[in-house]
Amino acid sequence: MMMFVWAVINYNMIIVGVIFKMKALSTIKINYKLLNLDVKLYPIRSRADKITFNSLSSCCKHETGLKRYCKSCNNSIEWKQDLKGYKLSKDNFVQLTKAELDTIEKLDNGIEILYFDKLSNISLGEYDKPYFLEPQNNISNKLYAYFNKIFVEQGLIAICRTIVKGTEHKSILRHDKNGIVLHYLENETKLNIEIPAVDLDKEEYETIKEIVKDNIKENEHLNFKNIYIDKVKSLIEQKIAGNEIKIVEKTAEVLNDTKLMDTLKAMKPKENKTEKVIK
Repeated sequence: MMMFVWAVINYNMIIVGVIFKMKALSTIKINYKLLNLDVKLYPIRSRADKITFNSLSSCCKHETGLKRYCKSCNNSIEWKQDLKGYKLSKDNFVQLTKAELDTIEKLDNGIEILYFDKLSNISLGEYDKPYFLEPQNNISNKLYAYFNKIFVEQGLIAICRTIVKGTEHKSILRHDKNGIVLHYLENETKLNIEIPAVDLDKEEYETIKEIVKDNIKENEHLNFKNIYIDKVKSLIEQKIAGNEIKIVEKTAEVLNDTKLMDTLKAMKPKENKTEKVIK
């Protein structure tokens, strides 16, 4: 069972380093024609470096709240409203009631494999939330292993329609390390941005290449620390301890107007430095 460490900081407490057993988001079926397998979905992304604040009032130092009101007559209304509106233009809406929306048949939770494609045809910009899939019974284990092996050997993914908690997602199933991961996909914005061509200087290029090669670190991203979050936690701890916080004005750094090659030479690794070996 998966476990992870999380930290939440709100307006009156700090909870750090609490370890708990990861619960599955959902248990659903993967369907492909006459085949189906039961799996559990586990969120992969950690919340370890998340920090949340509550807005406080300046008068009583208590949480603030929101009131819902009609923008036409300013009357207060309840948050839960049965009447919805699809905006066509300013102050022009197509009105829909909850009963009318309920005439559309609700989709059942599940992952429907539509077809298969090459992993290389999915852009990194399309990837959204990932979930690890765990098979739940003997036949599911076997089908899971078959699909996973095919994904690995043929470099394929499954293009899917996924319904979780009544919400529909375009998604893929792909191999990842020891098993299969479900990725929600988002449509990319088509950007018509032309990057201007430049004349590359061979000496500058070779120097940058040497600088990059000297700073290759395999899997070091796993040790990445969020500097800002750590400083905010430290700031809150100081406030709890009753320490005064000194407000310091920031001053912008003045960059030296040096030539690019001079800067690159200053960044070059020292010649006596032990050469790194990348396996």
